[in-house]
Amino acid sequence: MDIRPLSRRRFIRRVGGASAAAWTASAIGLSPLLGSKSVKAEAATILGRQRAIEAYDLRKDAALAEYHLPIVSHPNNGDEDLYSNKIGNYSKGLPHNNLGEVDLVAYNSYLAAIRSALPADFENIVLGGNTKLTDPQCGLAFAMEGMDAGNSFEPPCPAVASQERADEAVENYWMALLRDVPFTDYATNEAALQACAELTTLAGFQGPRINGQVTPQTLFRGFTTGDIVGPYISQFLLQPVYLGALPMAQLYTTYATGLDYMTDARS
Repeated sequence: MDIRPLSRRRFIRRVGGASAAAWTASAIGLSPLLGSKSVKAEAATILGRQRAIEAYDLRKDAALAEYHLPIVSHPNNGDEDLYSNKIGNYSKGLPHNNLGEVDLVAYNSYLAAIRSALPADFENIVLGGNTKLTDPQCGLAFAMEGMDAGNSFEPPCPAVASQERADEAVENYWMALLRDVPFTDYATNEAALQACAELTTLAGFQGPRINGQVTPQTLFRGFTTGDIVGPYISQFLLQPVYLGALPMAQLYTTYATGLDYMTDARS
């Protein structure tokens, strides 16, 4: 049985006499012949098969184009090799000591699973409690749409000892201090203006600026195009929305003002 993909030319050659007659009848307007259910069914089959061939060609060409893309590199920031206690790397869900350092046996079981990609090794990751890792194998899956995620690129996060990481921490502390200040008050709030002034002086700070300055308009904003345009809260997060016929009032549960967390090891 010939199961090779059909080219258009091979496909036309394989069309039988009845199919050819149907196309001829269509061309010369023989309505009695075209009125036949069998002829109509066969004509529909031919059109359907032609569509299938075109779909195959389109997907094959897309797959080949992606296959011939250069393989991207995946650099890291060097922290895993630099720190033997792995303080610069992800270890959430694994057991840690009283200093917050990950158990190295557990960490190595985690690395072994990542490197082998075997489901059994993921089951053997040593965890620090009853909470399991969330979808740890999702990066191994193949998507049927778009480019392969394994050949995409994301820059590494700033190294633990880098100026950029330190300046990010400064921004995080200012976020905590200004947690209860409304966005609309940034332009007049003394603490917000102090945050803008300090962040402007930080050489490693990568947040958005206007003419080289961190301003109330750019404070705590993102880095993508359009992030400093318009108010902080989108109207789509303020106005009621509908899920089909279900109206949804966008009301959010917030924390009490002045209530601080993570001020000691237990919180």
